[in-house]
Amino acid sequence: MRLNRFIAFNSNYSRREADELIFNGHVTVNGKPVLVPGYDVKDDDNVSVLGKVIDRSDFLYVKFYKPRGFLTSYGDPYGRKNLNDFEFFKKTKLAYSGRLDNDSEGLIFFSNDGRIIHRMQTPKYDVEKEYIVYTKRPLGDEEKLAMENGLEIDGYRFKKCSVEKIGRNKYRVIITEGKKRQIRNMFKHFNIEVERLVRIRIANITLGELKPGDFKFLTKDEIKGLKECLRLE
Repeated sequence: MRLNRFIAFNSNYSRREADELIFNGHVTVNGKPVLVPGYDVKDDDNVSVLGKVIDRSDFLYVKFYKPRGFLTSYGDPYGRKNLNDFEFFKKTKLAYSGRLDNDSEGLIFFSNDGRIIHRMQTPKYDVEKEYIVYTKRPLGDEEKLAMENGLEIDGYRFKKCSVEKIGRNKYRVIITEGKKRQIRNMFKHFNIEVERLVRIRIANITLGELKPGDFKFLTKDEIKGLKECLRLE
C-alpha cells in the first residue's frame, strides 16, 4: 500500500496532509525518513509520523448489519439516513468495505486497518461476497446459466459467479467483484425485479445472528481467518 494512503487510512490525517508530512521529512519507515508518498509499505514495516509510531495493535475490526433504507456513507446532503445515524460509526468514522445501496441490507465490514480494507477492495484477491436474493419471478435455466458464466452488460463482462436456487423466487448468489448495483443489474438484464437483497458473507466473515442496526467486533479467529483469505498470513 502507498505510504500516503497507509497514513490516511490509519490516522486522522487526510491524504493531502500525509503528502505534506512526507515531503517535509516528518515520516519515517523503520527509522529512516521516506520522502516519497508512493513508497510501498510492507506488512512488517514500522511507520512513524512526527515521531509517533502508527500502532497496528490499535486496529478495530467490526461487522455491521446495515438496515434497508440507510446509505453507506457518512452524511448526506439531502438528509437521508446514513452511517452517522449510528453513534459508534459517527464517532469512529471507520473505513468500510462492501458498500450497499439504499434498498439493500446486510453485512458491511469496517476497520481502521488500511491493509485489510485495501485488499478487500482490490479485485485480484477475488474476495467472495455472498447474498440472498428474493426476486419477482424465477430465473429460467438458460438465464441462470448465462448469469453464472458472466453476463456482458453495457460493454462490461462480469466475472463468473455462483447462482443457487434455494426457494421458488429465492437465490444464493456468490460474486468476487463489487460493481455498483451489480446483482440488481444482473437480474434486471432478464427483466427480473429484485424485491429484497441481503448480503450474508464477505470472505470468511458472516452476518451470523446480527439484527438490522447491530454491530459486533470480530473475534481473534475471524480476524486470523480474514487475513488468511487476503493472503496477509
